[in-house]
Amino acid sequence: MMSRAAVGVEDWDRYHQDGRSARVIGDAEIRKFIDHAGPQPGMQALDLGCGRGAWTRQMGRYGIRTVGYDYSPVALASARAGGPYRGQIDFQQCDLNAEGIPVSVEPGTVDIVTMRMSLEHLDRHRLMGDVKRVLRPGGLVYVMTKVMEKDPPDLRERGLSPGQFDELADGWRSAAQSRGGVHSVMVLRDPVGY
Repeated sequence: MMSRAAVGVEDWDRYHQDGRSARVIGDAEIRKFIDHAGPQPGMQALDLGCGRGAWTRQMGRYGIRTVGYDYSPVALASARAGGPYRGQIDFQQCDLNAEGIPVSVEPGTVDIVTMRMSLEHLDRHRLMGDVKRVLRPGGLVYVMTKVMEKDPPDLRERGLSPGQFDELADGWRSAAQSRGGVHSVMVLRDPVGY
């Protein structure tokens, strides 16, 4: 169960109308992702909470067929206006808290699931169960989030607590974490008991 209030779609629409977005993608993050994920053309990926689609397009550059899901119609309109990347990406609206990962995503078919600055807004426990269902053996989960002791006044800027971040490793055989400043990355592989 979510222990904190969800941010409404209208709030996310205003956030994206104001031109705000998640952390800018930097070279160091791209190198870490490449080192962990080893992206290859033809891989399948889901980008959960894709916002305006910058990270989704980044994966398309590697030839990864990626579907970006987001709650906000404004974010998705911006993502789609950014143009397709070699026909590798698609954007779909989905309330991941209400619906979870769509059942149209077949079990065991996804190589990479990314949640970049979005998991802190989602029902982690439910969503991670869905992720384990769709992930292909040998696949991985890439999570980037802020790690902070208390929620900020603007809940759209919140993160996970240090304990919540560490808890992400539960139920996985491999969990590599990288903490740097406020933003931290967790890469998960091989779900246990799934």
